[in-house]
Amino acid sequence: MSSTAWALAASLLWLAATCYWLRPLWRRQQTTGEHQTLVVWASQTGQAERLGRQALRALQAAGQPAAGLPLGRLTPAHLLACRQLWLVASTYGDGQAPDSAQAFEHRLMPQGPALPELSFALLGLGDSQYPHFCAFAKRLESWLRDKGAQPLQDSIYLDNQDPDGLVRWHASLAQHTGIHALPETDEQPWQPVALLSRSALNPGSPSLTAYHLSLQADGLGPWQAGDLLELQHAGQRRLYSIANLGSSKQVELLVRHVMKEDGSQGLMSGWLCQQAAPGEQLEARVHHNPSFALPESPAPSILIGSGTGLAGLRALLQEQLQRGQPSWLLFGERSPEHDRWLASELDQLTPQQVLLQRCFSRNGAADAPRYVQDMLRDHSEQLHDWISVGASIRVCGSMAMGQAVDSILQGLLGAAAIKQMAADGRYRRDIY
Repeated sequence: MSSTAWALAASLLWLAATCYWLRPLWRRQQTTGEHQTLVVWASQTGQAERLGRQALRALQAAGQPAAGLPLGRLTPAHLLACRQLWLVASTYGDGQAPDSAQAFEHRLMPQGPALPELSFALLGLGDSQYPHFCAFAKRLESWLRDKGAQPLQDSIYLDNQDPDGLVRWHASLAQHTGIHALPETDEQPWQPVALLSRSALNPGSPSLTAYHLSLQADGLGPWQAGDLLELQHAGQRRLYSIANLGSSKQVELLVRHVMKEDGSQGLMSGWLCQQAAPGEQLEARVHHNPSFALPESPAPSILIGSGTGLAGLRALLQEQLQRGQPSWLLFGERSPEHDRWLASELDQLTPQQVLLQRCFSRNGAADAPRYVQDMLRDHSEQLHDWISVGASIRVCGSMAMGQAVDSILQGLLGAAAIKQMAADGRYRRDIY
């Protein structure tokens, strides 16, 4: 072979070897382009997403080519291409991941890639009144460290919107971006609202009295089914599921009058349900909660709840009626004589519009289902039929009810199916 041929062969061999060794880097760059900084959020009620988007806008304003996405859409390729990860993660229920992030935890975390080149900053959102405070966010931190990722700073675990924790998070963003006046979140400004009417939903019930409230809300702006209303009065703040669609200038709530064991009453519920006179004002703002909204593609819905959880389900039902889609409403309360909430409204709907099934925990009939999870078990074949035609599931109400329903659904449909439905937006919960 001539010297020229040998030189050509050597050059080709060097080029092939170079392409081989550079292939992983090329594939990483092709996956996410120039976005080596990612902002990721795991959100159940929208707060983590709002804070994540605020961080994303700050990084972009500082000239960093950052991108943002929900944790449920994060892939190994994203992580391998990323060099800096800003993560805002809520913990939900009994230390669980938000519904949209459960597939990530169960599928990617057990076998994710090593991440020695990744740095991360983490903000966990939780409530220390619950026993597993910020448990999911802490599992994420432990997983990232086990994969070799390095923290940019100490992780921040925020207790119920603690302002000091937010100040530390904002300071860390300012340190890394040079921007001290952070972009505003997309929270609505506080607006005055006035009490219009109040009526008892369950007079004579063995349960605590619940009320149907209507508030004049000219300045709130639009909201959609699934959104929440934050009320502020006398230094107290509370979030409530909105019980009607946003096409009205009136916002409706279902609020239980809380009475504590020592005889005192809940500060916000006591004022709303007993003390406030029609016309009295307080401040309110809408919290958009897209994770609990219905899927964009019209389809049947299965709405499951108890007590004041009927509020969020009612707004979803109203949207389903507008879409012309059927709903199956399973609602549980205490007494069949006193707890047929909103009966004059719900009972006039036809079975083609809504399949309405109520159950009562103090029903005297021995064979009657006592709780909504019992109704699901008794109608398992019907449940499979609805799911087979693309129905979504929304659950709203107490944490105990929500966990019992989740357990039954996993038993009837399979844990893998429920996790996939959550990842696809077909199974979501608003439990408290």
